[in-house]
Amino acid sequence: VNKFSNKLNGELLFKLLLYCIVTEKDLSLRGMQSALESAVFTALNSNTAGKISHSSISERLGNIETSFFEEIFQSCVKSYRKSLGKYESGVIRFDSTIVSLSGRLLQTGYQLKGGDAEKYRLLKFTIGFTNIPEAVYFYKDQKNSSENAALPESILGYDLRTEKINVFDRGIAAR
Repeated sequence: VNKFSNKLNGELLFKLLLYCIVTEKDLSLRGMQSALESAVFTALNSNTAGKISHSSISERLGNIETSFFEEIFQSCVKSYRKSLGKYESGVIRFDSTIVSLSGRLLQTGYQLKGGDAEKYRLLKFTIGFTNIPEAVYFYKDQKNSSENAALPESILGYDLRTEKINVFDRGIAAR
């Protein structure tokens, strides 16, 4: 993670993302730049990067392997689940949504044919959650735009060895 950057290392970037998610109304690159330079973030974080442009933050986010953030996420979920002990919920809920972004902003995803939809790329998110999100799935192929394909794949892909009840939305039409 820190191979090409000393000032904006992975730990600092993760703390910045988390800080911005909690405090900022709008999570944007300029908002992250402003937060990085703020006195509050500097006081909370001992190894600040100093003055960094928003384009440097963008480039750094683009170069970090997603597995870095995935491992942090999984570690946080395990730690939280362990702290719940006997109060852990026995129900995991699954829900999906489709997000569309301009084809200029998003390089991955699928497009619908015809009309104004051709200029947008679509991604489908399916999240399994109890008190917090426990499983997150991204679908970038058009075949998964249907709930009949994405939800069963997500639910069956989740660790079913646990004794949890899986609940999902009513978007599934097929048996």
